[in-house]
Amino acid sequence: MFSQKNHQKRQANFFISIQVLNQLNDIVPYRQRSKFVEQALARELQQKNFFQALHDCAGAWKKEDHPRSSAQFIRSLRESKRI
Repeated sequence: MFSQKNHQKRQANFFISIQVLNQLNDIVPYRQRSKFVEQALARELQQKNFFQALHDCAGAWKKEDHPRSSAQFIRSLRESKRI
């Protein structure tokens, strides 16, 4: 996922709701908050990048380009003896 080795750090200032901040303060120890927030942001950014890539390639394959329908393909996988 995200490696923190050999990465320079920089302070970031942003606003979050009081409720979220209170939960963070209650759950995550003081000295681990920056790492926790960084990892959460990295996960969300990775997910957003993934969904953007899906959106960008939508329509790349046309149904008429495939010799078999998706139902036929799934049926053949189910009937296959190879896993």
